[in-house]
Amino acid sequence: MFQDWENIPDFLISECSLDDSVFQYFQASDEMDDDTAEAFKIYCEQISSWPRNGKALGEQLESFQEGYRGYFGGSMKDAKIEYACKYIDETGMFADAPSVLERYFDYEAFARDLFLEGYSELDGHVFADY
Repeated sequence: MFQDWENIPDFLISECSLDDSVFQYFQASDEMDDDTAEAFKIYCEQISSWPRNGKALGEQLESFQEGYRGYFGGSMKDAKIEYACKYIDETGMFADAPSVLERYFDYEAFARDLFLEGYSELDGHVFADY
């Protein structure tokens, strides 16, 4: 019976068992930098419910790498708005529009709509939901 533990994510341990994937998980997360390892833990625990989702670790890692957009807890107060600004810049939404129009764009509303369907944000980490 496990009554007290440290540094093992709750999704890999219970009162009476340790998941078979725990050592593979630690090996994979040791190969990541700290921010990516934190994002992978959040993804496994709160986004995709791994290992209960039945995926092998390789599939889980691939899914994480496809869906993870990065950490957005920097200069802006809201990670969602910060990601929306980056999204607009990367997609070139204003590339053909006069620069004066950009001043009138509602970034907060766009971020809200972007995260209603298609994206999730947890602790500053942004994930695509597809």
